Amino acid sequence: MNHTMDENVCPQARPEVAACRKELSEKSMPGVLSSSADAPILVGFDGSPASFAALEWAVDRAAELGCPVTLIRAVYESSMIPDAARYDTVINAARELLETGVRHACEIAPGVLLNTRVHSGDVVQALSDLSRNAQMVVLGMDKSNLGPGQVIGSVSHQVAIMSLSPVAVIPAQDNRTRAGVVAGVDGSAESLQAADFAAAEAQRTSQDLLILTSSAVPLKTDAAARTTLNQVVTTMTARYPDVAIQGVLETKDPPAEALLNAAASARLLVVGSRGRGALKRMTLGSVSHKALLNLTCPTIITRQRA
Repeated sequence: MNHTMDENVCPQARPEVAACRKELSEKSMPGVLSSSADAPILVGFDGSPASFAALEWAVDRAAELGCPVTLIRAVYESSMIPDAARYDTVINAARELLETGVRHACEIAPGVLLNTRVHSGDVVQALSDLSRNAQMVVLGMDKSNLGPGQVIGSVSHQVAIMSLSPVAVIPAQDNRTRAGVVAGVDGSAESLQAADFAAAEAQRTSQDLLILTSSAVPLKTDAAARTTLNQVVTTMTARYPDVAIQGVLETKDPPAEALLNAAASARLLVVGSRGRGALKRMTLGSVSHKALLNLTCPTIITRQRA
């Protein structure tokens, strides 16, 4: 498995290092899980409108956080293309595509450090492996030609299952006029982590936070759901006193439908996942799964770190 890494800095930011610096590596970045400012935001980039939307969202975030962005493009392994000359053409086309992405990112956020990586092999595996050292993986999703739920098996869904870092899935739509952060809770550790992540995002971006739970599930009473909701709202209000937090108990719609409706005009939806483990990594959980299949706004699937 081969990877090439190019490092780019927008010319407006540092002219002396504007030219790409290329380096060949034989394996993905090793190491421990990282959440420091030096850890990159990874962006799966294929030149589609959805991937441009993901790139724009990622570099805006990176500019605010002061972290680098790595654009990744996957191509077939060399064994799948016996003609060596043709394979060189494939690699060069991938590099040119990433350079197009870099130029676009430079227009949006001139000061962000941008890395590019051409990966030989499966993009899901590449993003999952690299997520170990990443702050976040960001992917685009274009559902303009699909009906509700018609993205099972998509790259974004598979990466959300396998990633070791949070995964943001960005729809190909204008997200600039949206407002508010929405999080769903059910009392689980995963949902509490999602609520904390959402509150931190709301504080960072000066947005209001809506925390929602639903009692329209088997074996859950309105009273139990209300208790869970109140506990979470109280905890987050104490941790983030500057954030306006509203708690909402939904009694009719199931959790996924209630969250999607609440986030229809939101800036961000945050939901938890069951985590990556021997059995857990094979599923997101029904709410996260449905949120990705019926994306209404930028959505982050949080990940419990080991």
